[in-house]
Amino acid sequence: STEFGFLSSLKWGHAGVNSPTRAIFASGATPGSPAYINTIEFVTIATLGNAENFGDVSTIVRNQVPACSDTRGLFASGQTSSSSPYGYVNTIEFITMSTFGNTSDFGDLTLGRGRGAGVSNSIRGCFIGGQTTSPTNDLKSIDVVTIATTGNASDFGDISALNESFQGASD
Repeated sequence: STEFGFLSSLKWGHAGVNSPTRAIFASGATPGSPAYINTIEFVTIATLGNAENFGDVSTIVRNQVPACSDTRGLFASGQTSSSSPYGYVNTIEFITMSTFGNTSDFGDLTLGRGRGAGVSNSIRGCFIGGQTTSPTNDLKSIDVVTIATTGNASDFGDISALNESFQGASD
């Protein structure tokens, strides 16, 4: 690998989406601190360089689940507090990846969660598994949305085993 550039600050638990031209990183937390981050940053994939400001998320969380198409990036769920009990949200927010700006409301998941996986194609986004109200309460559910239209997620089915803190990959 070769160094590409730097984000504006150290962070963990952030979400990433991409279009054919941009890689976009949202939310997260500052390592060793209870501070959560609401910024969205981007890099242009074809050129090396540091991340630049894209906008802000409206729900400040870590451990979001991303999904995207060529035009929209979706950020769903997340953990609002590092203290116990964990506060998970069911919100879905979106950005238009070709223009800079803050997130807009997309709809809601069927329930609050964090630390799940996101997969998508040009039409649908799925939010898979994750964690709910405590570290031992993992989910098997899959929620689905149509990326081009806003609205609440629908139940798509279940995965075969309980999973959290994993990643997804798709076309």
